[in-house]
Parts: sequence; structure tokens; C-alpha cells
Amino acid sequence: FASSRPDCITIEYRDLLCDRLELSLQGNGSSSLSEGIGVADHRGEKVCIELETHSTVFPTPELLHRLRPEAEERRAALEAIERFKDVIEPAGMTCVEYGAAAAGLALPNGDVDVTLVPIGASSPQAWVSSLSEVEKATYPPREAAQAQLLVLNRTLCESSQFTVAATGLGGRVPVLTIIHKATHTVMDVTFKNALGCRKSIWLSQKVETWPGLADAVRVIKHWMKRHNMCGQSKGWFGGYAIAIAMTGVAEAVSVPCDCETLCRAFVRLLCAMDLESHCISPRLGGVFPKTCRRGRCLSIEDPIEHQWDLGAILGGERTEVLLGRIREFDAWSLQNSELSLVDRLIVSD
Repeated sequence: FASSRPDCITIEYRDLLCDRLELSLQGNGSSSLSEGIGVADHRGEKVCIELETHSTVFPTPELLHRLRPEAEERRAALEAIERFKDVIEPAGMTCVEYGAAAAGLALPNGDVDVTLVPIGASSPQAWVSSLSEVEKATYPPREAAQAQLLVLNRTLCESSQFTVAATGLGGRVPVLTIIHKATHTVMDVTFKNALGCRKSIWLSQKVETWPGLADAVRVIKHWMKRHNMCGQSKGWFGGYAIAIAMTGVAEAVSVPCDCETLCRAFVRLLCAMDLESHCISPRLGGVFPKTCRRGRCLSIEDPIEHQWDLGAILGGERTEVLLGRIREFDAWSLQNSELSLVDRLIVSD
């Protein structure tokens, strides 16, 4: 469990990694990681939590617009991806985009996520559909990913179009961070990240289903960033965990709803949950009993890797810090039903 950031490795997160390693060894790399009982127990009954199903208050449109990337930024990102494809094509590779930008959940000036795949893949959906069930459910061997990204690093050092900003080859998913010089687009590059693509596709489908989901995810992500409570490298939720938690809230509300309603339901649900016993599970459609209790910690089941608890990175201490701030907004929301909680989250200090 050596880590460059040992303070971010909580006891709960370490235990989760142990469980994951054991499952991998038992399954010998099979798809068992995504089958059977997950963090949430599908045999238990759905936990009913009183949530407001529709708000009559609407956020200020100009504030929401500030959290949406401009069309020019998206055009620049697509241009950078095309130029990157030109650079890697001689090596028999192309890339497909996944992540927050691809799912329509990115904040302005966010990174672009791409993964290296064999030439011929036209989209994440097309590439994933060509894989075996085992390949869809697992990451490639880390040594293989590291080797490919090291070769890419050398290639980009000879390129006039890109510069390598950072290397993160020791993590769960090795990544190379590069910058397209002409557009200043920052790109995180991985190798054959099928699970990342599947998660992005899943979220894209949910964004289409729930009209206010994208804005609600951006609001909570923006608020957490403003208060230094965002980013896995810091021991907090990444953008994916925030999106999954908000999707679980949308499933719990169970009716198509707007951004304001979702944000109010988000803070209410986190305050009302029994953290020792309950888990947010978009897969099952709301809040369900946990299969494994690790104290008073927020649990969020990954809808693709069911045994992966996205909340474990917080541990008990950071969970309490986050919930302390959430309770302040929940109390404000209950006392100010005629004012927009979304506006307050966006501008709060």
C-alpha cells in the first residue's frame, strides 16, 4: 500500500482495496467483479427517505450558465483530439473520448479524457461492443498500460503539437497528462480503459433520462471545488463519484426533475441517511442496505463495478467534514424554501 499521498489512504479505502484484490484473485480476472452482490444488498428493501419531489423555486439562469463550458471550448477539445489521433496513428493506435466532457458533465476549463485503442474504433460504444466480457469488466495489466504510455511519452517528446505535463503511471489506472499547444487543451490519456468508457456511456444515458442531472452535478462539483473538497488525489470525491451520487438521488426521487429539486434532494438525502447501514445505489434505484459495514462512512455503489465503494476514499473523518458543510445547506434550505439553494451553492464562500 505504498503511496505518494499516504494521508489519503484511509483504513476504509485500504480494506476496500484488499477486498478488490481478493475478488480479483478468486475470479482470476473474470467478470465476477461486476456480478452478484455489490456494495448495496439487492436482497434488502429500498430505504424510504422523505425527499422533496418538485421545487417551485428556480436558480438564476446566468449563474447556471457560468458552470457550462462554452461551445468554443468544446470545439477546441475536439480539434485537440483529432490532432492527437494524427500523432498516434503511425503506431497503429487511435483514441476515443470518455469521461465528464464526453458525458456532458464537465465544468469550464476541465480536462479531456481519452483512451488509446486499436485503429478502427469509431466511438467508445463501438470499441466496447467489440470486446469480450472479461475485457469489458477489467482493466488491462498495469505493466502493459505503463509500457504503452512510456512509448507515447517518447513519441510526444518528438512532437511539436503536444507537451507532456505529468505522468501518473503508478496508480490504479496509469495516465499521461498532455497539453495540446495550439488550443491549450489538457488531456488525460489512458490505455484501453474499457471500464472508464462503460462508466461514461452509462452516465451519458442517465443525463439523457434526467433533464436536470447535468446542471446539478456541475453545481455540486463546483461547490466542492470551491471548498477544497474535490479530487481523488486529495482524498475527496472525484467528478465521477459526485455524478454517481447525484444519479442515485435522481433515482430516489424517481420522477423527472430540475436542477434545483435535485440539489435540494441531494443535501436532504445525505443528512437523512444512516451512514452505518445505508448505501446510495443508482443500480438498484435509490438508497439500500449496505452489505458490509465499516463504521460511519458515506457509501456510494459504482453501477458498473458493483463491489467498488466510491465513498470509501473519504473515510470517517472526511465524511464528517463533508456532512458538516452539507448540514449547513440543508438547514438553510429548510428555512428558505422561497430562495434558490442552487444559487447559494454556486456563490457560497
